[in-house]
Amino acid sequence: MSKKAAIATIALFIFGIVSFISVVDNADRVLVRSSLRLSDLPDGVEKMASKISENFERPMSERKKRLKGLGKLDRPDLFAQYHHDIRTRHGEAAPSYSYNYKVEELLKAKSVTSTKALRKLGSTNQLDWIERGPGNVSGRTRGLIVDPDDPDYDTWYAGSVGGGVWKTEDAGQSWIELTAELPNLATSSLAMAASNHDVIYAGTGEGFGNVDQIQGNGIWKSIDRGATWDQLASTTNLEFQNVTRIIVDPADENTLLVSTAVGFNGAPNTSGIQRSIDGGASWTKVYDSGGRFVQQIIANPEDFKIQYAAVNAVGVMKSTDAGLTWSPSLNLGGIFDFDFPSGRFELAVAPSDTARIFAALDEDTGTTSILYISQDAGATWMKGSDATGVNWLAEQGWYDNTIAVHPFNENVVFVGGVNLWRIDLGTGIDTTDFQVTGIDLENTSSFLAFVNFGGALQGGGIDFGGASEGDYTSIEIRFGPGKSQKAHRFLIPEGETSGVPDANYTYQDYVDVPFELWDSDNDVQLMVSFRDQTRNGVWELAELDTETTREYVFLSAEPYDPNNPHPLIARNGGHTHRRLYFIWPVLVEGGIFDPDNLPEATLRINWERLITQSVTTTNVTDAYDEFGGSAKQVHPDHHNIVIIPINEASNSFRLLNANDGGVSFSDDAGATFTQPLNGYNTTQFYGVDKKNGANEFIGGMQDNNTWRSPAGEDASASSQWTFQFGGDGFETIWHYTEPNKLIGSIPNNLIFRSLDGGASWFSALNGLDDVGTGAPFLTKLAKSKQDPDLVFAVGESGVWRTDYFASSWTLTQMPAGWTPDINSLNASQVKISLVNPQIVWAGQNMIEDSPLYMSSDGGLSFAETAVFPDVPLGRISGLETHPAEDSTAFALFSFANAPKILRTNDLGQTWEDISGFGTGTTSTNGFPDVAVHSLLVLPYDTDIIWAGTGIGIFESMDGGATWADANSGFPATLVYEMVIVNDQVVVAT
Repeated sequence: MSKKAAIATIALFIFGIVSFISVVDNADRVLVRSSLRLSDLPDGVEKMASKISENFERPMSERKKRLKGLGKLDRPDLFAQYHHDIRTRHGEAAPSYSYNYKVEELLKAKSVTSTKALRKLGSTNQLDWIERGPGNVSGRTRGLIVDPDDPDYDTWYAGSVGGGVWKTEDAGQSWIELTAELPNLATSSLAMAASNHDVIYAGTGEGFGNVDQIQGNGIWKSIDRGATWDQLASTTNLEFQNVTRIIVDPADENTLLVSTAVGFNGAPNTSGIQRSIDGGASWTKVYDSGGRFVQQIIANPEDFKIQYAAVNAVGVMKSTDAGLTWSPSLNLGGIFDFDFPSGRFELAVAPSDTARIFAALDEDTGTTSILYISQDAGATWMKGSDATGVNWLAEQGWYDNTIAVHPFNENVVFVGGVNLWRIDLGTGIDTTDFQVTGIDLENTSSFLAFVNFGGALQGGGIDFGGASEGDYTSIEIRFGPGKSQKAHRFLIPEGETSGVPDANYTYQDYVDVPFELWDSDNDVQLMVSFRDQTRNGVWELAELDTETTREYVFLSAEPYDPNNPHPLIARNGGHTHRRLYFIWPVLVEGGIFDPDNLPEATLRINWERLITQSVTTTNVTDAYDEFGGSAKQVHPDHHNIVIIPINEASNSFRLLNANDGGVSFSDDAGATFTQPLNGYNTTQFYGVDKKNGANEFIGGMQDNNTWRSPAGEDASASSQWTFQFGGDGFETIWHYTEPNKLIGSIPNNLIFRSLDGGASWFSALNGLDDVGTGAPFLTKLAKSKQDPDLVFAVGESGVWRTDYFASSWTLTQMPAGWTPDINSLNASQVKISLVNPQIVWAGQNMIEDSPLYMSSDGGLSFAETAVFPDVPLGRISGLETHPAEDSTAFALFSFANAPKILRTNDLGQTWEDISGFGTGTTSTNGFPDVAVHSLLVLPYDTDIIWAGTGIGIFESMDGGATWADANSGFPATLVYEMVIVNDQVVVAT
């Protein structure tokens, strides 16, 4: 019987897709009593759980705003880490997928050669997929542009990080997905050509986090206002791994510049600015950032020749020739001890005065938000000073940081971090004492690095030397052809390394060094000293070795004499005389030190007075009731502010905002907002279940809480789901025989249950000790239709079991090999056999000292299973079982060039690779080389297997012998979970 006939005759499947996010504030008033025992929780969890209990005692309309954050239980950095780890094979430092791999694998699976051809393909095995919503919950959005040809300003294009490019023509009341046939595009930036509004460019990839959560696929271009898209072939390489921003010459649709953040997942860091004059067919790199991520580029709205770029942990670069050359404008590199991902700048130019520039900075520790202001197009900068000291980026400016200037008033800016704020410039201007205001490193990246010894500057590699304040000026160390001077050489007692007292430095002689030291304020050359650690008579750079590479450099305020050493320096301990700075330099890893052929390069330490300007910061949206304001129905975590001027005479404008819940807008300068949530279905599900006998669903969503479809209604794409509780939503369970019972979860095994169909929720941690740091970030639960009260969770102590639907938990002790580290713990999985609840699987890895575990007594005890012998693997990305054979299970993996699906038919005694990779790097049976998260064996014909991958569903019709794209009308999106309930396959994307 053919597949179509089977479906038509047996009517086994009605296929439901789940996706989306949002904030609604009209839910019923519900009071909940908590059974949470705070005294039983580990340190750090008690306070968090207390917040949960406190908020569960509030009316739903109030608690949603607060509970949704739970002190930032939404952790985008940990999601990034999880996806990084499950793609990193045991023994490797990072994922080894090639750039653009998802697009290439999809093209290969579809047997086409271009992305444009994907739109023309039909579905040969079209199934009746029904989208079940939620229609009122949207996902993280970074890219946002407005169609200037719409006189009502209601036509917008939104770039979803998890769902491609979308369009609305009615201010968000309805949305159209423009890239459904393409792989899941992590769209971070959009730009429309002002000279031809049919031309739109979309940049992909997130270059903001500490691990690349969703890697990009270069730049995509539409020449028909977004109706079709084609990937620019010139950007299918690592130089365009993450395109953070795009600007287009308003006079020429073919001239564009992009900023890039490159170097994630082990790739070389070649971040910078790329320029094209032929519509993206070819590119010229016009700025190399020296290993720093360039996270934004903007242009003066009145003069495209003037451009600014934000360089992480460095500052602001400026170009006055349309991006051909760049020079520092605001340089803070070396002042703050930036630890990536902190140190992100966001920039804005005032439309009413284009000489007014603003830079919003996430300061190094994350505890301070800083606004820098320039009134002269970046020639000089002032630092905003607010007496309240409010941290408006809220320690998360590396992730959500955006700024825009009032269209008619250059003294007002709107900024966004976790919340939205308004900053008004005051009239008070003051100056600080002289201080180091920046360190410039020009062209030094090929040979010069620094060792962090705890110094105050340059990431700990430079420290003040103790000279009097009057000795300090701006100084430069200049390298290059013809540049050298004499320096005082010192030795320390032979064999000593660190902690040598100054008095034990013995002066030796006056020798040449391959650089010059200058007081750049007064054009005076200065004296230098160095420590000759290798005792070879010369100063040299070598790669870091703490025993031999201590060729310290000491900079003095004494004027240079090429013929004579200074008498107060040329003596034992004399290296401290009028010492300005102490530097520990080393050779960059993989570099070559040739003192006779160093490039033209400069290390500059700027010594200036810092000007401050008074500012007043006012809260606009208050997502977690921290500042006495209101959320105004706007989701927290803001990534883009677009301001549309409407009428200068009435001072009216529209403020558009892209956030983690989609798009919001205000037509009254932020007094009120609308966050339309109708069909912008872009949220990412991490858990889903269906009510037995009804088309009702419950799901947990990344950074978007746990939601339930309306009771008593057949869920559809536009269904307005009901908020259940806040935080990153994970696994959910709908009791199979008692539909009033539900379970939901948020990070680190914080589990809740409802006994009244979701009207109220109780904490469900009684007896569960692995909560917080002892639990996986992605809470994992296992359920059984045959024994629906039986539920399992996992933690560092072992497998947790409840026979009472989470009313209480008991620990099953695991064999000695169960000792997961934190990253492996986050990959934990647990699964009950679909056909026999006595068979339970659990684990994190498949390696010799950390295998998978199997129980044949309902989870009361576990035993180790065998390890796949042919190739080394590592962390699993999923566990699945068989609907008819209790001895059969599947272990899923997401590593590049390695097996993706292992099957056992004998309870784990042996495993076979059914994805065709074996010991090779390419599948021999049609399976794509992409991540795998889920799998289903179809019960009406167990030869049919579906695999949920990063590019959609792949299908085997012969028990795993061969694979092909299912070609069923399902989009090429990540499929995180697939479950069968009644006659439906429910897919979470």
